[in-house]
Amino acid sequence: MAETYRGRARLRAGARASDVQFHNVGYADWALESYALFARLKSEGVLPTNVRFQVCIPDPAIIVNLHVLPQAKDDVGPIYTEGLFAEIERMASTIPASEFAIQWDCTQPVEYETADAARRQSIIQEIARLADYVPSGVQLGYHLCYGDFEHKHGLQPPSLAVCVEIANGITATASRPLDWVHMPVPGDRDDMPT
Repeated sequence: MAETYRGRARLRAGARASDVQFHNVGYADWALESYALFARLKSEGVLPTNVRFQVCIPDPAIIVNLHVLPQAKDDVGPIYTEGLFAEIERMASTIPASEFAIQWDCTQPVEYETADAARRQSIIQEIARLADYVPSGVQLGYHLCYGDFEHKHGLQPPSLAVCVEIANGITATASRPLDWVHMPVPGDRDDMPT
């Protein structure tokens, strides 16, 4: 049975991966527009001088997994990823590193919960390599969560143990130090570790 399209991308019949291009994903356009306001507010003294402009970017694997059919991932994924990294370069060419912060938004804890040891190590390596694309001097953070559809996690985290394990793995593996890790929890959770 053929897989249903459901709005996910694939290559057209006769198209090749070399035909696919992502010249402007949009993140840089939005960020640079927002940064102009940010810079104005800093110059007017509305914002403190030590505040950084943070841009949150989804791990490219999230976008590819959600929007590309499995048989096209190997073709489309690397090209989309290159396009996304070009967006960061474009932002960094305008936003001073001393005022800039990038947070990678990652939902891999959901898969990590049930993955075997080899896949878990692969997930950590995939996420950690994203640090390579944050320019020197730009602060680096990671947001580790269980997804968000209509303000609800796809899987309610049993604890933060998986997020902590991933964060420790990234810290040990990434090519540069992390400036922060963010691990959100449902607002109604108030349980304490046992």
